[in-house]
Amino acid sequence: MSTMTTNVAPSGRPQPQTTTEQGGGPFIRHAPDGRRAQYVDTQTYSGFMSRPTVSMPGYCKGYRLLVQMTGGTNGATGPTIGADFPYNFGLLVQMKDAFGTQLLTGPGYVIMFEVPLYSGQFGLDLMRSPVNSPMTIGYDTTASATPTQFAFSTYFAFEFAKAYGTISGANAALLPVLQINVAASASLFTANAPSTLPGATAATAAQTLDSDFYWLPNAAADPPGLGTTAQWVYQPCNPTIPASASQFVQLPRLGGYLTVIILEVRDSTGARDDSLWPTRPKLFVDGVPLIDTLFTTWQEDLAINMGVGAGAAFISSGAGSAGGVMTQTGIIPVPRPVGTFGYNRKAALSQRDLGLMDTGEIFLSPLALDTPVETRAGWKTIDEITTEDYVLGSDHRWTPVTGVSDVFTGRDCYRLIVDDEPIVCDAGHRWPTANGLLTAAELEWGGVPVLTIHDQKIHNVHKLAESVPVKCIATSRPDHLFLVGRSHVPTKNTNPGTQLEVGGFPWAAGDGNNPHTLNATVGQVVPAGTLVQGLPEL
Repeated sequence: MSTMTTNVAPSGRPQPQTTTEQGGGPFIRHAPDGRRAQYVDTQTYSGFMSRPTVSMPGYCKGYRLLVQMTGGTNGATGPTIGADFPYNFGLLVQMKDAFGTQLLTGPGYVIMFEVPLYSGQFGLDLMRSPVNSPMTIGYDTTASATPTQFAFSTYFAFEFAKAYGTISGANAALLPVLQINVAASASLFTANAPSTLPGATAATAAQTLDSDFYWLPNAAADPPGLGTTAQWVYQPCNPTIPASASQFVQLPRLGGYLTVIILEVRDSTGARDDSLWPTRPKLFVDGVPLIDTLFTTWQEDLAINMGVGAGAAFISSGAGSAGGVMTQTGIIPVPRPVGTFGYNRKAALSQRDLGLMDTGEIFLSPLALDTPVETRAGWKTIDEITTEDYVLGSDHRWTPVTGVSDVFTGRDCYRLIVDDEPIVCDAGHRWPTANGLLTAAELEWGGVPVLTIHDQKIHNVHKLAESVPVKCIATSRPDHLFLVGRSHVPTKNTNPGTQLEVGGFPWAAGDGNNPHTLNATVGQVVPAGTLVQGLPEL
């Protein structure tokens, strides 16, 4: 009997049988995760944490802090703890890089709770909230309870997307600096303070700091965008808000790419208040309405996008009869903190904020690369202009160019005729007209000629069948206008200090402790180089 031999090719792609990593490829392929102890401090109330951090063999992603305060005893009346407890343990938290750049600055409740919650840089799902950490120990407020304690953990993140935002940790001279002004005990225990405070002595107080990092890669690869930082800085907005006022409130101007806006309303006593939010808030960007929505719908967006405020196991009951009220019972695993709200601007392919940060392209005002612009050195195209150039402002005076974007492709583009001169820009490019700032797309919808602020006629606006490469510049002029084209047409430049405004028409009455202050903690990414149209490969 003959024997038949069949040669069968192996399925799939043949893999090399080796544990040695091949050369090349992205940074994260060669840089495994690591963690290293930094220090254990023993600061008590009103103390100051400022110990120097220690080096690590790689690139730092962030610092984990565990605060443990033990050995307390309650008096005959149980203590009252503050609404921001225990995260207001830090009166002021500051994280600076070696060059003094503020990476994280604000009150402890904001930096140690609100930022991890809304940024997504600490955890996701249930672990978005530091309260849900298995290391959290709530304080027992029962009268005469002993021993009492509290513990919480938090994260000071540098990394905002995989491997982006890391800081070199190998050079001890270039390490970040963490400083925490510890609050007085009266800030945490607002009435009937414990007869013996937990953590009242160095023996019962501990603050453990560890660093998360990427090990130095075993190949010639640096983290992407090295030198790029994610910054969170807390600032009050202006003006303050009287009860039932109809007004806009201006957020601090931004200088980087927007990721998340954290808003916080506090009354005149400093307490967070959820009763001031307008029924229909409005969010404007440089005078252009971006959002006009019911606050309840905005909360729904927050639950969809971040999982904050979404209910679980809810059961409806009590509806149907005249005057009856439907009630819902259940749990909210990650509740929205009273008086706060987070607005996400990260760009993701899903409804969740799991993607990369928003590049802020929506706020840019690009023009076609061949657009002529008069400079002090003569006529140049937009593509040729650098930060060494001066261009004409709307007052026909020379103004320095403070920023230049990279080239954008794939955008919807429009062709305008301004005083018989064709100009090509993207759909969102804004033109200062007698009717206010209008985008190219809005000008097309108008269908009739529109006058610029210099009485030049914009007409024949139409969308191009194919996109063209576009680019934009920023100037230092307060009105953020410069002149383009041979006809010197005033146009809106890219404003690195984008003006955000939140409006209420009206705001609600609040809790009676007026006026109220809207505070903003804006997450922004400040790139070391070009960082637009999504991030390049790792």
